[in-house]
Amino acid sequence: MISVRSNVGPLDPAVSPDTEQLQIIFPAYDNLVSITSNPETGEDVFHPEIASSWTVSPDRLVWTFALSDRYVFDSGRRVDAEAVKFTFDRLMAISRGPSSSLKEAVGTVEVLSPQTVRFTLKRPLPSFLPLIADRAMFIIDPGVMAHEIDGDHASQWLSTHSAGSGPYRLVKHSPRDVYILEPNPFRTDPPRQIQKIIYKVANDPSVRALQLAKGDIDLAYFLPAELIGPFREDPRYRVDVISSPAMNFLAFNMERPALADRRLREAVAHAIDYEAIVRDIKYGLAEEFRGPLLPGMIGYRPDEYPYAYDPEKARELIASLRRDGPLSEMTLIYPGVSAASDTMAIFIQSSLAASGIDLKLQRLTVPAIIDRIQRGNYDLLFMGWVSAYGDPSNIMNVWFDPKYKGGSGNYARYENPEVTELLAKSLSEGNPQIRASLLQQSVDQVNRDLPYVYLVKNAVWTVASSRLQGLSFDQYNLFDQDFHLMTLTEDETP
Repeated sequence: MISVRSNVGPLDPAVSPDTEQLQIIFPAYDNLVSITSNPETGEDVFHPEIASSWTVSPDRLVWTFALSDRYVFDSGRRVDAEAVKFTFDRLMAISRGPSSSLKEAVGTVEVLSPQTVRFTLKRPLPSFLPLIADRAMFIIDPGVMAHEIDGDHASQWLSTHSAGSGPYRLVKHSPRDVYILEPNPFRTDPPRQIQKIIYKVANDPSVRALQLAKGDIDLAYFLPAELIGPFREDPRYRVDVISSPAMNFLAFNMERPALADRRLREAVAHAIDYEAIVRDIKYGLAEEFRGPLLPGMIGYRPDEYPYAYDPEKARELIASLRRDGPLSEMTLIYPGVSAASDTMAIFIQSSLAASGIDLKLQRLTVPAIIDRIQRGNYDLLFMGWVSAYGDPSNIMNVWFDPKYKGGSGNYARYENPEVTELLAKSLSEGNPQIRASLLQQSVDQVNRDLPYVYLVKNAVWTVASSRLQGLSFDQYNLFDQDFHLMTLTEDETP
């Protein structure tokens, strides 16, 4: 039994905006390939999954995948090349989030034989393997089209059902309470000792900690540091701290006239005490995020990030703005998923107030946040983001390309033609040195434009019952656990 901190969904991998919102169906799906990170270098490592092997042409335009014959959808249909083609054709038709990159890069998806599929790209794409390993690219049973309504590609049905080849399938869906998964009866894996996975929604971290202490759940993610202490000293529990590609940031809505003056954005960047966030809010379990890229990514240059806590500079900038006229009222919206989110929002508000910036706060549900993002109806946005893989395109192209406005990216509604061109070139550049140069130029420009204020890069606390044997955490696959390979032992502790 697993506790999750916020309501999940929609469960269609092609449209869900957030990995955490999708976590409960990870055990129900598989990708062509899977991805982990090298713990020493942080580099991406790719592993066969539905694809047992693959080859790529010398010009890196033609990718051919041989498929394993052991994967079967929970409908009983075998996963074959037709299912892979259907999945990617559907993704490109929907073209939301990461899948929108497919439409630009993939020319054709062809079935060569029942277990062989070929992708022909329009241009080389260094991030092609990371992209198809993303959770949005789960392979889906073509039979879902029986549930299509008004050309929605069965998205409405998939928002509350699973249709994958994973070792489990979703059998109960209660949006505000409980989600239950049971074994996919058609998978030929070794017998699963865990016959039922139950996810319980508990927004309050103290409730999740109490559930653990009472033995009501076996695993909880994202417990705040102040609640961890008792579990670290108790042999009945396992506590892990995972280095995570999870970041917190502020996004300015660059389409709002009130935020057009760069002095205001720069004042906000200088008004926030980042060390205090790490020390007092994150309890040392985070580090300053001098973005936009993460350590280990091509183009990463933290020393070039030009903003730091400087309240005097912030006040000077605000004074300069006031000489030109009164400041417009601003509102920060943020997802009310936890007390920690409230604490961060209040800290930001008080930090800005100390520099003369009046900021109102609006706490919203996740669906309301998504709606406001899609409509561009906000001034500032406080958000978290988890990079799905280690290629810089997962941040740079998603956060700064104008085509992602209103979707799962470009929360700043930022547009700079020079940056758009640089990022387009970097996507297809196969020479690592040239690509790094293109990315560094992009980073320098977006940092000058300042559409985001980068706050912290987080570590993630997880607490699990010692009865749950076989847990393994990877920074890019935090929620993707092999429950079908785990065991749940009897509790011998009185």
